[in-house]
Amino acid sequence: MIVRPLTTTAALLLVLATTATAASTSLGMGSMRFMLGTWTCSVKAVDGSTPQVTSVTTLSSDGTHLLTRTTAGGEGTSDVWLDNNKKEWVQTANSSKGSSTQTSPGFNGPTIVWMGTVTASGMPALPYRTTMTKVSDTKTTQLDELGTPGGSSWLTADTATCVKGG
Repeated sequence: MIVRPLTTTAALLLVLATTATAASTSLGMGSMRFMLGTWTCSVKAVDGSTPQVTSVTTLSSDGTHLLTRTTAGGEGTSDVWLDNNKKEWVQTANSSKGSSTQTSPGFNGPTIVWMGTVTASGMPALPYRTTMTKVSDTKTTQLDELGTPGGSSWLTADTATCVKGG
């Protein structure tokens, strides 16, 4: 698959964010266990590419982190955990093409919004926003956006639909 650097990082984040459950607005790992399993995301990038990315999310041995590894359509890892001091979720993603860090207070109804920065090869860190909507227990949609200089508006980086497999 030929993917621009941002799309690989965005795809990793979208697999992680799109699999989160909206059923509970309380903070705690129990509300995020829905993320466990294999997810396949059909991505539509702003450059017109349409990669399909499959990732597997597991629970860390101590039960405090959700660890995601891309198994097809890209490469990279990501990690989600609850920062109990700040009462917010933290999400990081890394690949050879870039990295990102985002935070979120959690779900508001069926939607979770992650805010942070993304750094891709040859680019400065940019504001990065991911908005995921839970369609059902096995399907989500996602919008990844980059902030413009000065932060006055957002530009679409990619959209995706993700489906949980068996």
